[in-house]
Amino acid sequence: MASSLDELVREVASAELAPRGFQRRGRRFLYAVEPERAVAVLEFQKHPLHGSDVEFFVNLYLYFREVQESREHGWPPDLSTVPSGAALWDRRLRDSARAGQPGSDHWSFDLTNERATDHFGRELGAAADELATLADRRHFVAWLQTLDPLSRPPVLEFGPVSEVLALLDVVASE
Repeated sequence: MASSLDELVREVASAELAPRGFQRRGRRFLYAVEPERAVAVLEFQKHPLHGSDVEFFVNLYLYFREVQESREHGWPPDLSTVPSGAALWDRRLRDSARAGQPGSDHWSFDLTNERATDHFGRELGAAADELATLADRRHFVAWLQTLDPLSRPPVLEFGPVSEVLALLDVVASE
């Protein structure tokens, strides 16, 4: 298995994500839907409390152009520069091999944990498939409509479900 985060991104992540249509930009992978209308981002981030890149996070972000244009960040000309804090939907991939371990940070991955690295590619592929599906507005709106309109799931960054549906009004009324 990979001995550094960059090696993991280059060898494992690229092998899982490129066939799914994700394009690599450093430690970010972009999946554009309906060119320039939506983009899904899968990003590798070093753990902020550790100096090495042995422990890292995998962040997932989803952006829709009309929502981004209504926000202060706007829609960047180069999608690889989309600021992660501006995402409509975001979540962090969970390391299922570390779940339930006392004192573990199950949201981070550890390259020294052989058990975790053995299944990492499969988990990454499944997360990429989910993200690409949600990047299709019809699927995203359908998912939103299964939720309580007044709820605010932790993955939604712009308010309760009803507000997010209002931001996507054109799509929601289709």
